[in-house]
Amino acid sequence: MANEAHAASQGARWSLASSVSVLVGSAAFIGWLSEILVGSTEEAIKGVGLSEVFVGVIVVPIIGNAAEHSSLAVAVASSVVRDAESHWLEGAFSCSSTPC
Repeated sequence: MANEAHAASQGARWSLASSVSVLVGSAAFIGWLSEILVGSTEEAIKGVGLSEVFVGVIVVPIIGNAAEHSSLAVAVASSVVRDAESHWLEGAFSCSSTPC
């Protein structure tokens, strides 16, 4: 019974074929996006006159981390909103400030 409750709370499991296909599709998509990044940075390097080493060591990691930082900011913001909502709901439905 405990195993059934644990399985139900974990949701449906992916099959091996589904997992591998999502992994391969994600890798292909990331490869395609990296080609777009390389193509656009080549044009920017020519226009600005930066060295390829500088772009590879400084600019590309900053661009790569920008997505991580933005997703972290969204996660933190949603966490703050969730916490504020739960504190508001606790205060709105508690009987400590007014008689119930």
